Amino acid sequence: MIMLVITQIKIMPIMETHMTRMMEAQLGNQAGPALGASIARMSLIIGIVVQAIWLLIKLFFYGGSSIYLLRPKIRDLYST
Repeated sequence: MIMLVITQIKIMPIMETHMTRMMEAQLGNQAGPALGASIARMSLIIGIVVQAIWLLIKLFFYGGSSIYLLRPKIRDLYST
């Protein structure tokens, strides 16, 4: 997760530059450079948010599983 965030932050200027160029190539001068930069920035932010949510889901699942497996009934089933 930390490496993903670091990578996303490092490539943000590159994405903004090239997304702006792609938008200008496709739409001509109709779309300003701000549109390409904002699309690139939003896609990177959405990627980081999705990864953070996924991390929280995994932590909740692993924590709940650990608590469930520590129940006396479950421990007794696997102790023999």
